[in-house]
Amino acid sequence: MLISRGNNKITVDKAGAKGHMIAKISSIVSTPHGFVITTKVFDKFVVKNNIKSGIGNILDEFTKNKISAKRAASTIKTLFKSAKLDNSILQKINEYITSLNGKLAIRSSANVEDSVDLSFAGIFDSFINIKKKDIAKKIVGVYTSLFSSRSLEYMRQNSIQLKKAKMAVLIQEMVRGDKFGVAFYYINNKKPTYIIEATLKNPEGVTKGNKNTDTYVIQDTVIKYPKTLTCNILFDFEIQKIKDTINKIKKVISPFDMEWAIKNDGTIVILQVRPLTKKVPIPKANLKLGALPASPGKISGIATLYKGINTKAAIDRILFAEEIPLEEINIIKRFGGLVTEIGGLTNHAAIISRELHIPCITGLNGITKLIKDGEKVEIDGDIGNIKFLERESPKIERTYVVHGINPKGLSV
Repeated sequence: MLISRGNNKITVDKAGAKGHMIAKISSIVSTPHGFVITTKVFDKFVVKNNIKSGIGNILDEFTKNKISAKRAASTIKTLFKSAKLDNSILQKINEYITSLNGKLAIRSSANVEDSVDLSFAGIFDSFINIKKKDIAKKIVGVYTSLFSSRSLEYMRQNSIQLKKAKMAVLIQEMVRGDKFGVAFYYINNKKPTYIIEATLKNPEGVTKGNKNTDTYVIQDTVIKYPKTLTCNILFDFEIQKIKDTINKIKKVISPFDMEWAIKNDGTIVILQVRPLTKKVPIPKANLKLGALPASPGKISGIATLYKGINTKAAIDRILFAEEIPLEEINIIKRFGGLVTEIGGLTNHAAIISRELHIPCITGLNGITKLIKDGEKVEIDGDIGNIKFLERESPKIERTYVVHGINPKGLSV
């Protein structure tokens, strides 16, 4: 039932998408030590706790539009509250985690996520910096997220049969390091294209979109954004090491995106890999960048300031927000465009926008204070430009904190 790391023959149906891909690449690149709790354990969990039929009945009502996603998720969550992992499974898990050092990452690995068409970016819950004594509770938390309101809406929207969705769980050692990020690889106009985004300290800062990032676009040369920094997060040799790692992985899967970390000893560690569902717009090197183009397309519409999940929505409205919380990410589909103050090309909101073919600009500092609710604007997701249609457009530049990085100052 439990599959150890490095078995590259395990299937998506057993190990989920993340677990399957990590096992597949673990022989060619460095990955965190860990193991997978398979979907078979999940199947036994819902049967052993007598909640399988209850979940099925609720999913039927949701599928027939008798109840909302919020109601379905809340009812299923109640079923999971008293559910517990079987003692035999806990014993096996405890045997496995004795070989792991420090705190753990507990990652979702569903059989329906990370396909060539759908990323499920930010849809399921994962947990980081977890103590070993709390692992059972977090595994159940990952299981529960399979039926969250955002998950149910996303799966129905994309015609996924809800009863076929299963959850595996990827248990990994937390990587001790200072630099984390995401990287994309694909072919653009016959050119191999590498996009790397980096942040310091917080590994979730890039994907959750709650932190601005340094962005590096590599085709014939390396273009760095922001270009005004005296010292970027990544050194040139680190950019090259990440590129070399990408070149190894692309022999297994292409195009793709990956989450990476740089350990204290300089090793590049790959946290997860998945197929790239949509290409990323390439910022124009000769433009004075106001923001990053995160999803292509141009749209004119009515500016709407984000005020929570009940924000008035329509396809002729453009949503402006500091950031979009993960639990409310499904709101994006109700608008014709998205502009955020915080985030980069590879955060969940940007990925979902690309899947929905909604123009998106990110990293536009202070825009929610400059924009007026209800005024007409135009956004261009191909170049990262915004135009005010009823007044003169103010000058907006993306601002950054300069990171004075000294290799001797990094944690050990």
